[in-house]
Amino acid sequence: EMKLGPEGELLPRLQAIMSAGRSLYGLGEGLLYQPAGERLQGRVAWLHLQRLEELFIPIGPDGGSVGMAAALGRVTTTWDAHRPASILDDQLMRALSGEGLICLPLSAGRPAPVLVFALTQAKAAALAARPLLLEHFAQEAAQSLDLGTGTAMASDIALQDRVKRVV
Repeated sequence: EMKLGPEGELLPRLQAIMSAGRSLYGLGEGLLYQPAGERLQGRVAWLHLQRLEELFIPIGPDGGSVGMAAALGRVTTTWDAHRPASILDDQLMRALSGEGLICLPLSAGRPAPVLVFALTQAKAAALAARPLLLEHFAQEAAQSLDLGTGTAMASDIALQDRVKRVV
């Protein structure tokens, strides 16, 4: 399980991850959903999204794309063919000002913490053609947020530099 430290340590790392997603992959607004019992609770990097911390998402099918990503531990989008976007997906898309969502699980454990970003359908198709990019980005994000290792974690610049090497 991912152990996140005090708010003061999490916030700059989460901001760096959100900025890297935007600048390196053209993703839109985003947030982190962490397991909290039988549901997921949001953690935002920016104040204007703070109301999303009050939106709890069930783990599994009732939680839409985010809940499925947490339950299955694999990338999901609102365009996945096996199901339509849920009401929760629609709420998040509106709040994040996106055409759709991409949900990146951050650990092999279940339920997994999930990074959620808004994106366009064209961007989703382009990223689907290069799945290793997203996998590497999720690994770097998970490493940056895992404060339980006792090692110094990536700064914003170091995180972006490591991810750029893959791009």
